[in-house]
Amino acid sequence: AGERPALDVGALEEALEAAQKCDALEREGLIGDCANNPWEQSVRLRPILELLAQPSFVAPAHFRQGMETCMACLLHAPEGCLRYPGRMVEFLDSPGAAQLLRYLEWLETAVQEVTPSFGGTSFRTILVPQRVRSALSSWPAECALLQHSATVLVEALLLRGPEHQKHYAELRKASHARQQIEDEQVSEYTGISMDLESAAADFADQIKQVLSMGIEWPQVARISELAVSNIQQLAADFLQIQEACCGPAVEEFEAQNARAAASKAAICEARRHVRRHEQAFAQAARRFTEVASQLVAWTSTLVPKLQLLSQHRDALRLAADVRQQVPALVREHLAAEDDLDTAQTELRKHRRHAQAAQMQRQGRSKHDSGISASAGAVLEKHFELRVAHTGERVQQLAVRLLDAQRSLREAEASLPLELDVEEDRASEAQAPNQGSVLTAEERLALKLASIEQYHEQVAIQVSEEKDERARISKQVSERRTEEALRRRVEPDFMCPITHERMGEPVLAADGHTYEREAIEKWLQMHNTSPMTGALLGHRYLTENYALRHIIQSSAAAGSQQQQQQQDSGDGGLSALAVEEQEETSEAEEDAHLMLEDEDEDEEDEDTEGEVDEDDEDDEEVEDENVGGVQPVERG
Repeated sequence: AGERPALDVGALEEALEAAQKCDALEREGLIGDCANNPWEQSVRLRPILELLAQPSFVAPAHFRQGMETCMACLLHAPEGCLRYPGRMVEFLDSPGAAQLLRYLEWLETAVQEVTPSFGGTSFRTILVPQRVRSALSSWPAECALLQHSATVLVEALLLRGPEHQKHYAELRKASHARQQIEDEQVSEYTGISMDLESAAADFADQIKQVLSMGIEWPQVARISELAVSNIQQLAADFLQIQEACCGPAVEEFEAQNARAAASKAAICEARRHVRRHEQAFAQAARRFTEVASQLVAWTSTLVPKLQLLSQHRDALRLAADVRQQVPALVREHLAAEDDLDTAQTELRKHRRHAQAAQMQRQGRSKHDSGISASAGAVLEKHFELRVAHTGERVQQLAVRLLDAQRSLREAEASLPLELDVEEDRASEAQAPNQGSVLTAEERLALKLASIEQYHEQVAIQVSEEKDERARISKQVSERRTEEALRRRVEPDFMCPITHERMGEPVLAADGHTYEREAIEKWLQMHNTSPMTGALLGHRYLTENYALRHIIQSSAAAGSQQQQQQQDSGDGGLSALAVEEQEETSEAEEDAHLMLEDEDEDEEDEDTEGEVDEDDEDDEEVEDENVGGVQPVERG
């Protein structure tokens, strides 16, 4: 911000004039392909190019800060309300406010003028703060990119335009020379054909005349032979002359063809160079108009509000100042009332103590009683003065508070926008941190509230982590199940897109094989490889007959093997059923052994109990123990 635009007005006019001349030359039709004429497209970009050349295009200084202030005070506030009036007053008092207002007014008109050049993009009517903030943050980058693209395009037009005109003049000259050679040769061939036609006509007339005279045939034959030889000699002379002249003409024609081809190649190169920069600028211009439209959709309502606030700046300043004073006056008034209550309490306490002391002094001397009474009267007078002073201060603060509130109401009534009450609540919430002292109960309540809020946040985080963990566990289990199912299909027979056995495998441009239906659906929405992500050279699909035959053979062999296993065998079980039966048998044996071990442990415990009861006969206990184990082993 604050820099002059890099696009020069003189250079822009020269570049557009060159583009117009090149466009006029293209319309002559010597090149042939005028459908995608970059010179014409460049000329159509004149409105936005002229917009970039204006000094007003550069955003004023502190543009970002001013727009953020407007967003905080107006965009985030309810409709018809204003937040942070003090911040808005500081902005309106700054010299950048008038510059920003002029820039926004100019921008709205300028964008409306250049928008029809890009298909008539309509402004956004729904204001979304996130979109406006995004447009505001990207605005300097979009302006810089557009200026750079415009500068490069103008340089390309200035460089390639004269080259295009020069080579087009050479192409026109070569084409004219070729046409002249063609006309000369055609004229010569026409003259020869006319001379030969005249000789042939004379020969026909001579034959008719001789035949009408009744001359005999031998003489007619000799006359005819002489006439034909004359025609042959005439044709030979023409052929000799033409051979002498045709060779140089053909060489000159080929030379002109070479010059024309070289000129066409240079013209096409200039067109390609200009087209690349023109397309880059057009893309940047479309992006710029979209972002500008988002800003203008908001600034169209922002500019009238800023104008109204600028007209009522004094009332807004007064309202902002009073709004800052009212909370302080309220706190000061509350503090004064607390002081008044304290003074009154101390006065009542002093009077009670004075009455009690007077009752105790009734039995003392008059001198001592007089001194104590005088001291009590002085203290009572002091407390009364303190109550009077604090009462007067309370009344003064009450009057000041009422005056401030009345001034605030009057100032707010004169403003075109209402002041948002959220700011008052925020200031009241921040008031304890601005000088007022909290009691112990209030500090404890705030601490408990913060702890409770922290616990709620932790509980939410723990719940979210549990949900995420459950989701991940479910995905892992599903992937394990899918992987177990995939193991039953050969990897080479599996389509990389559907992960199923292919029925009609086809080969794509990336060298990988896919199911035809799956890859056709993929190519309808993508032009990249599903495996590598690289761009495909073409979208043709080739039948993979070899892999298709292998898949069919494998499927047929598997079906035949399964049928044989069903037909043969004692129990008619397949290999899979036999394997499952073996696994089941092994599992049953393992379970039986575990039961035997448990029975042995129970018998050991019973035997130990018998040994504890009867220690006299160890051999019988051992026999009983063995006898207790043997039945389990037999079982």
